[in-house]
Amino acid sequence: MNRTDLPLVLYGAGNNAVNVIEVVKKTGMMPICFCDSDVTKHGSAYLGLPVMSLEQALGKYKDFYICATPDIIDVKYEIVKYLLEHGINIERILINFDIDRYSDCHLVEFSSVIHSKITDVSEDKKNATTKIEAYTHIVSYNRIQGWAWCPNDPSIKVQVALIDSNGCRFAVTIADRQACFSGNSVGDGCYCFVFYGYLGNVSQILFSTPEIECTAYISYSQPPDPVFALIHPDDMMFHYTVDAFIRCMKPFGDGVDFYFSSGKSYAKTLEKLCLEHLVKKEPPINLLEFASGYGRMTRHIDKSIFNVTATDIYPEAISFIKDQFCLDTLLSTVNAHSFFTPSRYDVVFALSFFTHMPDSTFGDWLAALYKCLRNNGLLIFSTHGKKSNLSAKIPVVDGFGFLPQSEQKALNTAEYGITVSELPYVVRALMDKIGEYPILFSEAFWGHQDLYIVRNTKADNDEY
Repeated sequence: MNRTDLPLVLYGAGNNAVNVIEVVKKTGMMPICFCDSDVTKHGSAYLGLPVMSLEQALGKYKDFYICATPDIIDVKYEIVKYLLEHGINIERILINFDIDRYSDCHLVEFSSVIHSKITDVSEDKKNATTKIEAYTHIVSYNRIQGWAWCPNDPSIKVQVALIDSNGCRFAVTIADRQACFSGNSVGDGCYCFVFYGYLGNVSQILFSTPEIECTAYISYSQPPDPVFALIHPDDMMFHYTVDAFIRCMKPFGDGVDFYFSSGKSYAKTLEKLCLEHLVKKEPPINLLEFASGYGRMTRHIDKSIFNVTATDIYPEAISFIKDQFCLDTLLSTVNAHSFFTPSRYDVVFALSFFTHMPDSTFGDWLAALYKCLRNNGLLIFSTHGKKSNLSAKIPVVDGFGFLPQSEQKALNTAEYGITVSELPYVVRALMDKIGEYPILFSEAFWGHQDLYIVRNTKADNDEY
């Protein structure tokens, strides 16, 4: 049956409903009413649709799909549990209508609810009393989420794993709340789980207890793109991003989406700046991405325009980018005076690096990166300026302020903290260290971060 053959009911006449309706319309489905547990809303209208109880909707429409509108995962679970307890067929419950937000990424075929079947139960376990109820849905090319529990024995923990096309188990998704909702118990023995990463090789989701196993099978409209989806488990920026969304009571998935979409946006913006300000505009443009991390932006850089070399202080990050994205890499150094590149570049780009440097090394790193440029090459970097400090409120003296704290737990906070560097300070540092003025300054260009572009007019040749 095509999903548009049945009417759609929305459960929850609340704030997020307007967002759900906008996405639902893109699927070709048109909601007919709201259900809500708040009896004071029954008989009223919300967003042009009548609001009623679930019992009233069942009496009036008989058969329909129903979608929970709240975006808080715990609330969504409670609604789904309520619907199941009131006899709604699990195949009629649509967990979410998330759609991929990146126009050129492959989408996984939307799967509303997969009700797991018990399979391959061994002879000695055929009489097992444990029953697993599990359902899941594929949100986009890099994310699966769902719930699993043993309704007859809430004390039993259901393990969740992904199985690749060769039958190999390669990812267990049970974790705790601090790991971004990846498998935390939300009550009554139910475990919600999220997997993020490359899904192209995943064919099954395995749910298991000591007694039984059940399996959900996955089909794709087209294989996901691994370049976009891979995330290293030690990617600090990824975890920092999704944790920030969770702290603000926003869905985990929105944090994942922002990690990818912001990286893509930064790559496109860098490309535009290079084509506007480079003297040599013809590809290939030799680019050094300094402090690249685990590839938040690197994965999105257009390789038909740029020859990319990524550099970072973490060997694991450099290996990840080299192995997974097939790019040239260079291990960075703690000391600016010992940093050396074997060749020079048309562009050196450092996003969110000088936002962390203390006064003692700020100018030295400007000089070190400037020396990596060819004649007329561009040093493009960002800083925390006045706009950034509206929220940070770091004390500033002579245009500079530094707070010794950071999300990078492995680094000395005296050497890598939170830096505010206003325009007069940055210009003084540029003149003192390299004798150049910026050719472009734009306040709050990268979100709240300031943009600087400096041209190297002093390199007498293209190689060391």
